[in-house]
Amino acid sequence: METIDGILDEVDKLPLSERLRLLHKLVDRIVAVEVPKPTNQVDFNKYIGVGKHVWETDAQAYINSTRDEDRF
Repeated sequence: METIDGILDEVDKLPLSERLRLLHKLVDRIVAVEVPKPTNQVDFNKYIGVGKHVWETDAQAYINSTRDEDRF
């Protein structure tokens, strides 16, 4: 953190126009970095409809009944 604090101290000495120029350059560098996508990401879309016939009731009706059971 000492390095960053030292850099910020130097930035504070710059005129506003130079600070803005520095900010733009930093943003450009950050945006240019390609962020790797996670390789172990699960595609939940392939599970849509899989449990359709498992439930004997409508999903919302089931939720409502379990909520009613939780209440005193």
